[in-house]
Amino acid sequence: MTDPPHPALSPAYVLAGIDGAIRARAWELAGTGACFVVLDVPGGAGRALTLALNTGSRGRAVFLPGDPTDPAEQAAALAECRQCWPQHEPVLLQPA
Repeated sequence: MTDPPHPALSPAYVLAGIDGAIRARAWELAGTGACFVVLDVPGGAGRALTLALNTGSRGRAVFLPGDPTDPAEQAAALAECRQCWPQHEPVLLQPA
């Protein structure tokens, strides 16, 4: 996983696949006010993470079911993120 730009500069993220490191990073970034599109397989950990991120912060995260390793689906998730938060250029985060 590469370090994203400072959260104040890029508070919108696409999480493409969920593992322990991505989950921890999401919570860290959520503490700075970040918003997320979570791209994960149906039945994967992404849906639960999306619900948890939205608890107390309605609308902070959007779940997008799909294959997080597919470049076309990653591009669609980035487009969704831009549509949800047009004032920010999203950053793609994925497991190492």
